[in-house]
Amino acid sequence: MHTRHCTRPAAGAHALSCRTDLLVSQYLAAWNSPEASRRLHHLHASCSEALHFQDALVSLHGLARLHDYITVSRRAHPGARYAVVGPVDHHHDQLHFDWRLLDAQGHAVLTGCSHVALDDAGRLQHIVVFFHRDRPSAVS
Repeated sequence: MHTRHCTRPAAGAHALSCRTDLLVSQYLAAWNSPEASRRLHHLHASCSEALHFQDALVSLHGLARLHDYITVSRRAHPGARYAVVGPVDHHHDQLHFDWRLLDAQGHAVLTGCSHVALDDAGRLQHIVVFFHRDRPSAVS
């Protein structure tokens, strides 16, 4: 996973890069956590209560619905984890990042990208996910 080291106070664009990297790390930690309570903790830390999430399979609103979707996804792919590929791009209140889903053996089973709009508090408010069709897929 791509992360920047943000151990000291930063200013300007670097501060925003560190904040967005940490925000995306928190969000993906929700997808990667096997424990429901940890998933909820990470979702509350990174996402707006008014969250809207869309991918090719679902369109849903709210943290509880996203949590349920993550739980189903984790059951379909036991031991799998999401990792960011490359930097988290950002401008204004928008983020974009590429990711891959790695199976328990570390092989990519799905790749994609996410486009995110932030709320006024800097939390994820609208997430649109695209699955890459030319990559391995994990249809179950």
